[in-house]
Amino acid sequence: MQPRGEDREKEVSMKLFWNEGGEIACAAHMPFAGSDTHAAGRWRVITTNDRIDFAAEVGHAPACATCAAIARRHGEGAHVERRSNECAMCAGAVA
Repeated sequence: MQPRGEDREKEVSMKLFWNEGGEIACAAHMPFAGSDTHAAGRWRVITTNDRIDFAAEVGHAPACATCAAIARRHGEGAHVERRSNECAMCAGAVA
């Protein structure tokens, strides 16, 4: 599923990071910069060229794995009875 309009712009402008193992995370979901996990994984910013290469190789733009999982669960009705503070769609519904 490709994001459209504002969602696409938000995804493109979001600063993403990845580690040597290929994990991708946004600033909110990556390991704390001073942690052993951060250092051991050698987390770094995904550059524009990295994004272009990733999209050409994988077929879609890089995205935070945690944010994508939260959005997917929301789409499956995971927050029907109780809103999630971490889910952007739930947070947008509250505003």
